[in-house]
Amino acid sequence: MAERPSRAVCLDTSVWVKLWLPEPFSDLVYDLFSSLLDQDWTLIGPPTLPYEVASVLRGKVRSRVLSEAGAQETWAAFRRYPLTIDTAVDLPDRTWAVATRLQLPTAYDAAFLAAAGSRPFVTADRVLLDACRGDRDVHVVDLTVAQSTLLGDRPPQQ
Repeated sequence: MAERPSRAVCLDTSVWVKLWLPEPFSDLVYDLFSSLLDQDWTLIGPPTLPYEVASVLRGKVRSRVLSEAGAQETWAAFRRYPLTIDTAVDLPDRTWAVATRLQLPTAYDAAFLAAAGSRPFVTADRVLLDACRGDRDVHVVDLTVAQSTLLGDRPPQQ
């Protein structure tokens, strides 16, 4: 039997945090993660991803949206996910090139796009979606259509 080609997707911090924090479209994220993992997709991200997730969690503790214990549980859950971090030596240069080409104000978003390369990058960040609109070198997918775009599934009825 022929082995199925590996499929990989890069998920933005704005997507990851919706797994544990009740935010708009969290239900879509649950379904998306479940389907991706069931179908053996590789989840990838830049080296900054764990720090970004940690930063969001610390901010939620500081603003009293999340307890310290809740943040610790969420952090532990995030760390258990099978995640491949792109540690390629040229990632900083690719990040710089993407940030420059798309005129992004920071390199953080560009690092995700560089790690994704030609693979899909799923985000809930409207500003980033707009910045990438029309660029043929990135494959950015809006979270609201990620399930159907990546997996061919029909989106759930809202």
